[in-house]
Amino acid sequence: LWLILEELKSGGKGWENSDRLKDLISSTKQVWEEKFKTPKVGAWYGQVMVFSNHSFGIKLENTDRRHVLFDTKATRRDDKPFHDAVSAQTVDANYMAVAFDWLLKRDVSKWNWRDLPQTNTRKIVKRGCETPWMKFTRWLFDGEQLRHNRG
Repeated sequence: LWLILEELKSGGKGWENSDRLKDLISSTKQVWEEKFKTPKVGAWYGQVMVFSNHSFGIKLENTDRRHVLFDTKATRRDDKPFHDAVSAQTVDANYMAVAFDWLLKRDVSKWNWRDLPQTNTRKIVKRGCETPWMKFTRWLFDGEQLRHNRG
């Protein structure tokens, strides 16, 4: 099961539920609730995918070991035929069955889930999510320049 979150907002309100998202990513069990019925605890096998046009759609702490952030290019940004094709494929049962089969047969025996790709996007988002105290400490001990807006 893939849980796909699109257009995640950045900073402030978007970070209010970051601990809930962290729990969902790490959890092996979830509470399943149906209207007017007693909630049940069941297994959770899902993976969470987050898409955002915002610079800091998720809160990424220095010690994060859950999120993989990919570097992307804008080459397909305004390519409507490409996005229409992708959209059509995601609702095509035959296409999704082939994609599922490919994923099922993929050899992940040597995959190390602790070895996250250290992409440029990951570095930028981590720095943007730092607390003012961490930024001050970095300035104090590493000699980095503090940036601020002059209005």
